Amino acid sequence: MRALIVDPTAPGRLRLGEVPDPVPGPAQVLVEVRHTSLNAAELFFAERAEPGEVIGFDAAGVVVTAAADGSGPAVGSRVVGFAEGGGFGALRAMDVADVAVVPDAVDLGEAAALPVAAGTALRALERHGPLLGPVVKFPSSARRAGRAASGACSRRAGRRPSYWTYLGFRPVRRECVPGVARQTGI
Repeated sequence: MRALIVDPTAPGRLRLGEVPDPVPGPAQVLVEVRHTSLNAAELFFAERAEPGEVIGFDAAGVVVTAAADGSGPAVGSRVVGFAEGGGFGALRAMDVADVAVVPDAVDLGEAAALPVAAGTALRALERHGPLLGPVVKFPSSARRAGRAASGACSRRAGRRPSYWTYLGFRPVRRECVPGVARQTGI
């Protein structure tokens, strides 16, 4: 498959090249990547990764092979995922726990830019919430990232939404963001 791979001789240590197609495990989906995003962390990893490695955290696309164990989204589902490595390839094998189904109303290009940005905002709340006070503003070029962070500030009737729910996506697995509301005092 075609991918952006690490090459120590290339400018920025990245170049287009060919690598073998990923082979998904039993609890993984194979995604045809339509959009990916570039984050500062990827440049950090490009400096340290092995030659030929495919890096990339965020990617959005369409499931071309469902998980063999029956979990996760079906073939043809539009998904976004966040995981270490593989996001800069034409195909990406991803754990079912690391993907979410993207609503039809959300552009896949926009979806690809959300996981790291929203995750950063949520981690900031988790780590520094008590310092922020009761009014928290989240400037963000990604509208949903700001909503994700502000959504983390409130829980309704004991419901603990997942990270993906904050982004407005349907989570495949429910993973809670512990203690954000308590830490921020909101």
